[in-house]
Amino acid sequence: MNILIVPALYYAFTGGVYLFKDIIQKYNFDYIKNKYNYFMVAVSITNFMTTFYVHYNEDKFSTQYNLVCKPYESTNLLKYDANLFLYSKIFEWVDTFFLIAYNKKLSILHLFHHGSTFVLCYLNIYPTINSLFGVSILTNSFVHIFMYAYYNGHLKIFRKYITQIQILQHIIVLYNLYFVYRQYNSNILCGMRYSDLIITFGCYFSYLILFANFYIQNNYLKNKSI
Repeated sequence: MNILIVPALYYAFTGGVYLFKDIIQKYNFDYIKNKYNYFMVAVSITNFMTTFYVHYNEDKFSTQYNLVCKPYESTNLLKYDANLFLYSKIFEWVDTFFLIAYNKKLSILHLFHHGSTFVLCYLNIYPTINSLFGVSILTNSFVHIFMYAYYNGHLKIFRKYITQIQILQHIIVLYNLYFVYRQYNSNILCGMRYSDLIITFGCYFSYLILFANFYIQNNYLKNKSI
């Protein structure tokens, strides 16, 4: 499978929706948007609880080495969970549809993030799930529970805290990626190809910069302009 087809399809999808935005924006999608957001909350809870159960059951929380380097003992449950997480990145394209349908701006952060996450997940799942990937599922699904609840009109007063948790998520993953890199220097592979380690680090570092910029723009610069 040429996974670069997926981001190409995402940008084609985005371009197609944008092309017909004048027609799309005539319709009200509130009901569908409401159900979609609750569906994504349910998917995120499933991902978080399943991954937490696997990690707890396999004692991966006991040390940082176990968390990111110890191979998974039972892969069937985690494989289903990881694939649900992987394909949820395609479900999330609906976020883009709703932004255009409600005449919202598509930021560089949004376009890069949605265009790259499927590829990033795929590299960490196939041909085998690497030992670190569970950290990504845990942190991302946790924040998405609150994010999609916020999109449905809940947790409005916690808006900036959701972005803070997203920033923290990327810092946690980057820290653990650095730990894996140090193991490479000690000739311990941690079940992760070096090329995937570099690509994953590059993507997460880019996400961190973009989310931090988003947070600053919306919480500091905006307040100064008032």
